Amino acid sequence: MALLPGSKALVFAVGGGGDVASAALLKHVLKSVYSDILVGSIPWERFKYDPIPGPIKYEEIRNYMEREKYVIVSGDSYAIRDGGEIVFQAAKVSRYLGEDVVIVSPIYGFESFVEGIKNVMRDYGLDTFIAVDVGGDIICRGDEADLWSPMADAYGLAAAYRLYSEGFNSIVAIVSPASDGELPWEYIKDRLYSYYLEGAVLRVIGFGSEDLSFYKELLSYVDTEASSLAYEALTNGFGERYIRGGSRRVTLDIHSTLTFFLHPEPLFRDSRPSQIISISGSFEESNKLLLENGIPTEYELEKIVFDLRRVYADEKELYIIARSKLMDFTKRRRP
Repeated sequence: MALLPGSKALVFAVGGGGDVASAALLKHVLKSVYSDILVGSIPWERFKYDPIPGPIKYEEIRNYMEREKYVIVSGDSYAIRDGGEIVFQAAKVSRYLGEDVVIVSPIYGFESFVEGIKNVMRDYGLDTFIAVDVGGDIICRGDEADLWSPMADAYGLAAAYRLYSEGFNSIVAIVSPASDGELPWEYIKDRLYSYYLEGAVLRVIGFGSEDLSFYKELLSYVDTEASSLAYEALTNGFGERYIRGGSRRVTLDIHSTLTFFLHPEPLFRDSRPSQIISISGSFEESNKLLLENGIPTEYELEKIVFDLRRVYADEKELYIIARSKLMDFTKRRRP
């Protein structure tokens, strides 16, 4: 596994939501390495922008081109969910880049998800898959106290490992570690060091002043918090910031401007969430199995929030209440 100059890459945001902005930023930074780069994403918006729990289904999307187990979206694409119009972040990135973006939804289960990614690779003649996660939840074991949204990332890691095992050049990219306010930097740093000793940290790159113009324009198109924090660190300095309606604290430092490229095999070996998802038969079953093993999911969090919306109007309090309910539920089920 390596960053292979001259190869063609799918830079795919596995965290959902605004992570696709970081995938687009990596496309910009890596254009000197790869001869061709396609941006892709999981279509799963934060509940702030999409109140319906779970990833978007293909049949909910408008103005798109359907392919075998994936779809191609443009700047005109959007989704209709429960009667409401959702302009998802992948469409906004497509509008900014002026080019197509592919999305592969995990809502149809893991095997369909993997097949969709492989079909993209085949149809576009790509040889490298880069699974992009902003923050670093993809590096989790599943039992961390601060963990509460590992499901999308686990789908991405399980897919990256499957592609690796089938002979693809497959890489995991952790962008701006700890910028999502979940796993703390000290914990992620220790995990990264252990992988470095194994030879699994392939390369580290940083964002700098040459990227700021592109980055600033990109953020004017996309709604994202975690993917904007590298820009925040570069322009407004280091220190503490609050995201998710004030419910999460992030400490920005030089690591906030870095991207770590890793081999997927040791990450998958240590990831209980990804192992569970890789043997699940459906999206609902993967959620059920994760919860039964004491692992919280953003899907379950969204379902709790959806029910609480009828009672609570304040988003910050709503988020905190939902998180507390979810963590209490999963802690009782941990071995």
